[in-house]
Amino acid sequence: MRRFGMKDKVIKRNTRGKKISKWQETINRKNSKLRVRVEHVFGFMEESLHGMSSREVGFARNAAYNTLTDRVYNLFRYEQELCLRIN
Repeated sequence: MRRFGMKDKVIKRNTRGKKISKWQETINRKNSKLRVRVEHVFGFMEESLHGMSSREVGFARNAAYNTLTDRVYNLFRYEQELCLRIN
C-alpha cells in the first residue's frame, strides 16, 4: 500500500487480553466517519432505489443508468438538506 501511496483504513480491534491505544481509537473514529458516509450512499441506493445492479445491455446504457441513479440520489439528498435548513 505504501508503494502506491495508499493509506491504511482498516479498523483496529482489541485482541484477547490487550486493548487498543487511545491513538488507535482516534484513528478508528476518523476511519469510521468516512466509511459511514460512503456506506450510507450505497445503502440508500440499495434500499430506496431497489438495488445497484442494472440489467441494461451495453456499456452506454449501463453508464446512463448509473448516472441517472446517481442523479436521483443527489436529488434526494438535496431535498433532505433543504428540509433540514427550513426546520
